[in-house]
Amino acid sequence: MGGVALLAIGSGPAFAEIVDKIVANVNGSIILLSDVKKQYEALREMKARGQIDMADEDISERKILDTIIDEKILAAHAKERDMEIKESEIDNTIKGIQERNNLDDESFRQILKNQGSSMAEFRERVKNQILTQRVVSLEVDMVNPTEEEAREYYET
Repeated sequence: MGGVALLAIGSGPAFAEIVDKIVANVNGSIILLSDVKKQYEALREMKARGQIDMADEDISERKILDTIIDEKILAAHAKERDMEIKESEIDNTIKGIQERNNLDDESFRQILKNQGSSMAEFRERVKNQILTQRVVSLEVDMVNPTEEEAREYYET
C-alpha cells in the first residue's frame, strides 16, 4: 500500500516523513489508514459507553475498511444513477437520531467532538448511509422477477 508523505523544509536538510497510509483505492477514491483508525476508535468508545451493542469481532479495522469500501462502491452506483440526497433528508435523519437518544444540538455536537468527529463529517456519513439504502433498495427491486420469469427460469 502507498503512503502520503509530508515534505518538511527547514534550516537543515529536507526530509520526507510518512504521516498516513493509503489502505485502499476504490475507483479513484482514496481510503486512508487514519480514516479507518478514526472510525475504529469511535466504535470502541461507543461500545464502551453502551451506545451500541456490537460484538468485539465486529469492531476490527479490517471490517471497518470493508464497510468503507462497500459504502464507496454503493456511492459510485448512486452517482451513476444521478441519485441525490436533499439536505432536509439529512437534517430529518439527524433530528431523529437526536430524538431517539434524547440529545439536544449542543450535546450531540459534544458527543461527535469526543469521538474525534465533526457535524460536517457526520452529515457526510448520514448522506452516504441514505444513498446506500437507496441503491440497495433499487437493486433488490430490480431482482424481483415476475412469476412468469421465475417459472421460465425454473423450467430452463
